[in-house]
Amino acid sequence: MSTSTKYYPAKLLLFGEYTVLHGGQALAMPFDRYVGYWRFLKEGEQAQNSLQPFFQYLQTVFSKDSLDFNAFAGDISEGLIFDSTIPWGYGAGSSGSLCAGIWDKYGREQGDIEKLRTIFAQMESFFHGKSSGIDPLVSYLNRPVLQSGNSIEVLDAMSLPKEISVFDSGISRRTAPLVDWYHREYAENPGFKQQVLDKLLPQNTKAIEAIRAKDRSTLKTAFQEISRWQKEFFAYFIPESVRGAWEQAEKEGDFFKICGAGGGGFFLVWSD
Repeated sequence: MSTSTKYYPAKLLLFGEYTVLHGGQALAMPFDRYVGYWRFLKEGEQAQNSLQPFFQYLQTVFSKDSLDFNAFAGDISEGLIFDSTIPWGYGAGSSGSLCAGIWDKYGREQGDIEKLRTIFAQMESFFHGKSSGIDPLVSYLNRPVLQSGNSIEVLDAMSLPKEISVFDSGISRRTAPLVDWYHREYAENPGFKQQVLDKLLPQNTKAIEAIRAKDRSTLKTAFQEISRWQKEFFAYFIPESVRGAWEQAEKEGDFFKICGAGGGGFFLVWSD
Protein backbone atom coordinates (compact mmCIF):
# COMPACT_ATOMS: atom_id res chain seq x y z
CA MET A 1 0.00 0.00 0.00
CA SER A 2 1.70 3.15 -1.20
CA THR A 3 0.75 6.59 -2.38
CA SER A 4 2.25 8.82 -4.99
CA THR A 5 4.02 11.88 -3.70
CA LYS A 6 3.07 13.71 -6.85
CA TYR A 7 1.07 16.91 -6.53
CA TYR A 8 -1.59 18.07 -8.99
CA PRO A 9 -1.75 21.86 -9.07
CA ALA A 10 -4.67 24.24 -9.25
CA LYS A 11 -5.05 26.35 -12.35
CA LEU A 12 -5.51 30.03 -13.15
CA LEU A 13 -7.25 31.32 -16.25
CA LEU A 14 -5.08 34.35 -16.97
CA PHE A 15 -6.85 35.74 -20.01
CA GLY A 16 -9.74 34.83 -22.26
CA GLU A 17 -12.66 34.40 -19.90
CA TYR A 18 -15.90 34.45 -21.92
CA THR A 19 -14.24 35.59 -25.18
CA VAL A 20 -13.12 31.98 -25.65
CA LEU A 21 -16.82 31.24 -26.25
CA HIS A 22 -16.52 33.22 -29.49
CA GLY A 23 -13.38 31.58 -30.84
CA GLY A 24 -10.96 33.81 -28.97
CA GLN A 25 -7.83 32.61 -27.22
CA ALA A 26 -7.71 31.59 -23.55
CA LEU A 27 -4.55 31.01 -21.55
CA ALA A 28 -4.60 28.80 -18.44
CA MET A 29 -1.57 27.95 -16.32
CA PRO A 30 -0.78 25.81 -13.27
CA PHE A 31 -1.06 27.54 -9.90
CA ASP A 32 0.95 25.45 -7.49
CA ARG A 33 0.15 27.57 -4.45
CA TYR A 34 -2.75 25.11 -4.15
CA VAL A 35 -2.53 21.39 -4.94
CA GLY A 36 -4.31 18.06 -4.73
CA TYR A 37 -2.57 14.81 -3.76
CA TRP A 38 -3.22 11.18 -2.85
CA ARG A 39 -2.86 9.86 0.67
CA PHE A 40 -4.29 7.16 2.92
CA LEU A 41 -6.43 7.90 5.95
CA LYS A 42 -4.70 7.79 9.28
CA GLU A 43 -6.00 5.50 12.00
CA GLY A 44 -9.29 6.83 13.34
CA GLU A 45 -9.56 9.50 10.62
CA GLN A 46 -12.79 9.85 8.65
CA ALA A 47 -12.90 10.86 4.98
CA GLN A 48 -14.47 14.26 4.35
CA ASN A 49 -15.57 13.35 0.83
CA SER A 50 -16.15 9.87 -0.55
CA LEU A 51 -14.61 8.87 -3.87
CA GLN A 52 -17.26 6.17 -4.33
CA PRO A 53 -19.86 8.18 -6.30
CA PHE A 54 -17.24 9.39 -8.74
CA PHE A 55 -15.78 5.89 -8.99
CA GLN A 56 -19.21 4.51 -9.89
CA TYR A 57 -19.68 7.22 -12.53
CA LEU A 58 -16.31 6.45 -14.10
CA GLN A 59 -17.34 2.80 -14.44
CA THR A 60 -20.22 3.91 -16.67
CA VAL A 61 -17.93 5.98 -18.90
CA PHE A 62 -14.68 4.02 -19.22
CA SER A 63 -13.78 0.38 -19.79
CA LYS A 64 -11.38 -1.68 -17.69
CA ASP A 65 -8.92 -1.31 -20.56
CA SER A 66 -8.91 2.45 -19.95
CA LEU A 67 -8.87 2.64 -16.15
CA ASP A 68 -7.53 0.11 -13.65
CA PHE A 69 -10.73 -0.13 -11.63
CA ASN A 70 -9.52 -3.10 -9.59
CA ALA A 71 -6.51 -1.21 -8.27
CA PHE A 72 -8.61 1.92 -7.73
CA ALA A 73 -11.29 0.02 -5.79
CA GLY A 74 -8.69 -1.78 -3.72
CA ASP A 75 -6.99 1.46 -2.74
CA ILE A 76 -10.31 3.08 -1.83
CA SER A 77 -11.12 0.13 0.43
CA GLU A 78 -7.75 0.61 2.09
CA GLY A 79 -8.59 4.25 2.89
CA LEU A 80 -7.22 6.13 -0.11
CA ILE A 81 -8.42 9.72 -0.35
CA PHE A 82 -7.63 12.65 -2.59
CA ASP A 83 -6.67 15.50 -0.31
CA SER A 84 -6.56 19.04 -1.61
CA THR A 85 -5.75 22.58 -0.59
CA ILE A 86 -7.56 23.94 -3.67
CA PRO A 87 -10.63 25.94 -2.63
CA TRP A 88 -13.95 24.71 -4.03
CA GLY A 89 -16.14 27.14 -5.94
CA TYR A 90 -13.21 29.31 -6.99
CA GLY A 91 -12.79 28.17 -10.59
CA ALA A 92 -9.27 27.11 -9.64
CA GLY A 93 -9.54 23.56 -10.92
CA SER A 94 -10.33 21.56 -7.78
CA SER A 95 -12.23 18.91 -9.75
CA GLY A 96 -9.65 19.11 -12.52
CA SER A 97 -6.90 18.25 -10.06
CA LEU A 98 -8.82 15.15 -8.94
CA CYS A 99 -9.37 14.02 -12.53
CA ALA A 100 -5.69 14.52 -13.29
CA GLY A 101 -4.73 12.52 -10.21
CA ILE A 102 -7.01 9.61 -11.09
CA TRP A 103 -5.80 9.36 -14.66
CA ASP A 104 -2.15 9.68 -13.65
CA LYS A 105 -2.51 6.92 -11.06
CA TYR A 106 -4.94 4.52 -12.72
CA GLY A 107 -5.21 5.47 -16.39
CA ARG A 108 -4.13 2.79 -18.86
CA GLU A 109 -4.66 4.54 -22.18
CA GLN A 110 -1.99 6.68 -23.76
CA GLY A 111 -2.91 9.27 -26.33
CA ASP A 112 -2.13 12.65 -27.81
CA ILE A 113 -3.18 15.93 -26.22
CA GLU A 114 -6.59 15.99 -27.90
CA LYS A 115 -7.27 12.45 -26.76
CA LEU A 116 -6.33 13.39 -23.20
CA ARG A 117 -8.57 16.43 -23.31
CA THR A 118 -11.49 14.29 -24.47
CA ILE A 119 -10.87 11.84 -21.64
CA PHE A 120 -10.70 14.62 -19.07
CA ALA A 121 -13.84 16.28 -20.44
CA GLN A 122 -15.70 13.00 -19.94
CA MET A 123 -14.37 12.65 -16.42
CA GLU A 124 -15.03 16.21 -15.28
CA SER A 125 -18.56 16.28 -16.69
CA PHE A 126 -19.52 14.42 -13.52
CA PHE A 127 -18.99 17.69 -11.62
CA HIS A 128 -20.01 20.34 -14.16
CA GLY A 129 -22.40 18.69 -16.62
CA LYS A 130 -20.16 19.85 -19.46
CA SER A 131 -16.41 20.33 -19.42
CA SER A 132 -13.77 21.44 -21.91
CA GLY A 133 -11.21 19.16 -20.24
CA ILE A 134 -8.73 22.03 -20.01
CA ASP A 135 -8.52 22.25 -16.21
CA PRO A 136 -7.53 18.59 -15.73
CA LEU A 137 -5.14 18.83 -18.67
CA VAL A 138 -3.31 21.80 -17.12
CA SER A 139 -3.06 19.97 -13.81
CA TYR A 140 -2.03 16.66 -15.38
CA LEU A 141 0.71 18.16 -17.56
CA ASN A 142 1.66 20.88 -15.07
CA ARG A 143 2.07 23.16 -18.08
CA PRO A 144 0.24 26.19 -19.47
CA VAL A 145 -2.37 25.46 -22.12
CA LEU A 146 -3.47 27.87 -24.83
CA GLN A 147 -6.93 27.32 -26.26
CA SER A 148 -7.80 28.90 -29.62
CA GLY A 149 -11.33 27.99 -30.63
CA ASN A 150 -11.39 24.20 -30.63
CA SER A 151 -7.61 23.77 -30.87
CA ILE A 152 -5.18 23.63 -27.95
CA GLU A 153 -1.45 24.11 -27.59
CA VAL A 154 0.68 23.06 -24.64
CA LEU A 155 3.20 25.80 -23.87
CA ASP A 156 6.54 25.83 -22.13
CA ALA A 157 6.44 26.35 -18.39
CA MET A 158 5.94 29.94 -17.32
CA SER A 159 5.42 31.84 -14.11
CA LEU A 160 3.23 34.81 -13.40
CA PRO A 161 4.92 38.10 -14.30
CA LYS A 162 6.14 39.75 -11.12
CA GLU A 163 3.68 42.59 -11.65
CA ILE A 164 0.66 40.26 -11.49
CA SER A 165 -0.58 38.96 -8.15
CA VAL A 166 -3.61 36.95 -7.05
CA PHE A 167 -6.36 38.49 -4.93
CA ASP A 168 -8.52 36.11 -2.90
CA SER A 169 -12.09 37.39 -2.70
CA GLY A 170 -12.97 34.90 0.02
CA ILE A 171 -16.19 34.17 -1.88
CA SER A 172 -17.08 30.85 -3.50
CA ARG A 173 -19.46 30.87 -6.43
CA ARG A 174 -21.23 28.68 -8.96
CA THR A 175 -20.12 29.09 -12.55
CA ALA A 176 -23.35 28.09 -14.33
CA PRO A 177 -25.51 31.12 -13.31
CA LEU A 178 -22.68 33.49 -14.26
CA VAL A 179 -22.29 31.92 -17.69
CA ASP A 180 -26.06 31.95 -18.15
CA TRP A 181 -26.14 35.70 -17.42
CA TYR A 182 -23.38 36.28 -19.94
CA HIS A 183 -25.16 34.31 -22.67
CA ARG A 184 -28.41 36.23 -22.09
CA GLU A 185 -26.68 39.60 -22.14
CA TYR A 186 -24.72 38.67 -25.25
CA ALA A 187 -27.84 37.47 -27.06
CA GLU A 188 -30.21 40.25 -26.00
CA ASN A 189 -27.98 43.33 -25.89
CA PRO A 190 -26.45 44.19 -29.29
CA GLY A 191 -24.33 46.94 -27.74
CA PHE A 192 -22.83 44.53 -25.23
CA LYS A 193 -22.13 41.96 -27.96
CA GLN A 194 -20.35 44.56 -30.07
CA GLN A 195 -18.27 45.66 -27.09
CA VAL A 196 -17.18 42.06 -26.44
CA LEU A 197 -16.18 41.46 -30.06
CA ASP A 198 -14.64 44.87 -30.83
CA LYS A 199 -12.99 45.71 -27.51
CA LEU A 200 -12.59 42.81 -25.08
CA LEU A 201 -11.66 40.04 -27.51
CA PRO A 202 -8.79 41.96 -29.20
CA GLN A 203 -7.37 43.08 -25.84
CA ASN A 204 -7.38 39.50 -24.53
CA THR A 205 -5.52 38.38 -27.66
CA LYS A 206 -3.04 41.21 -27.25
CA ALA A 207 -2.46 40.30 -23.58
CA ILE A 208 -1.82 36.63 -24.39
CA GLU A 209 0.58 37.48 -27.21
CA ALA A 210 2.40 39.94 -24.94
CA ILE A 211 2.77 37.52 -22.02
CA ARG A 212 4.17 34.88 -24.36
CA ALA A 213 6.59 37.38 -25.87
CA LYS A 214 7.51 38.76 -22.42
CA ASP A 215 6.51 42.20 -23.69
CA ARG A 216 5.86 43.95 -20.39
CA SER A 217 4.76 47.28 -21.85
CA THR A 218 2.11 45.80 -24.15
CA LEU A 219 0.95 43.42 -21.43
CA LYS A 220 0.46 46.28 -18.99
CA THR A 221 -1.56 48.30 -21.49
CA ALA A 222 -3.76 45.33 -22.39
CA PHE A 223 -4.28 44.43 -18.73
CA GLN A 224 -5.35 48.00 -17.96
CA GLU A 225 -7.75 48.12 -20.89
CA ILE A 226 -9.32 44.80 -19.90
CA SER A 227 -9.65 46.02 -16.31
CA ARG A 228 -11.43 49.21 -17.34
CA TRP A 229 -13.70 47.32 -19.72
CA GLN A 230 -14.64 44.69 -17.15
CA LYS A 231 -15.37 47.27 -14.49
CA GLU A 232 -17.92 48.89 -16.82
CA PHE A 233 -19.45 45.93 -18.65
CA PHE A 234 -18.83 43.01 -16.26
CA ALA A 235 -20.10 44.73 -13.12
CA TYR A 236 -22.39 41.73 -12.56
CA PHE A 237 -19.29 39.57 -12.03
CA ILE A 238 -17.66 41.84 -9.46
CA PRO A 239 -18.88 41.37 -5.84
CA GLU A 240 -19.37 44.53 -3.85
CA SER A 241 -16.49 43.73 -1.50
CA VAL A 242 -14.16 43.22 -4.45
CA ARG A 243 -15.37 46.40 -6.14
CA GLY A 244 -14.10 48.40 -3.18
CA ALA A 245 -10.65 46.83 -3.45
CA TRP A 246 -10.77 47.29 -7.24
CA GLU A 247 -11.47 51.01 -6.95
CA GLN A 248 -8.87 51.49 -4.23
CA ALA A 249 -6.29 49.80 -6.45
CA GLU A 250 -7.12 52.19 -9.28
CA LYS A 251 -6.47 55.14 -6.99
CA GLU A 252 -3.02 53.71 -6.32
CA GLY A 253 -2.30 53.12 -10.01
CA ASP A 254 -2.99 49.37 -9.92
CA PHE A 255 -5.60 47.35 -11.81
CA PHE A 256 -7.86 44.37 -11.12
CA LYS A 257 -9.28 41.88 -13.60
CA ILE A 258 -11.58 38.90 -13.38
CA CYS A 259 -9.87 35.53 -13.27
CA GLY A 260 -12.21 32.93 -14.75
CA ALA A 261 -15.97 33.26 -14.44
CA GLY A 262 -15.92 36.07 -11.87
CA GLY A 263 -18.51 36.45 -9.13
CA GLY A 264 -15.95 35.43 -6.49
CA GLY A 265 -12.92 33.19 -6.35
CA PHE A 266 -9.63 34.73 -7.40
CA PHE A 267 -8.99 38.02 -9.18
CA LEU A 268 -5.76 39.17 -10.79
CA VAL A 269 -4.06 42.44 -9.89
CA TRP A 270 -1.45 44.38 -11.84
CA SER A 271 0.88 46.36 -9.57
CA ASP A 272 4.00 48.12 -10.83
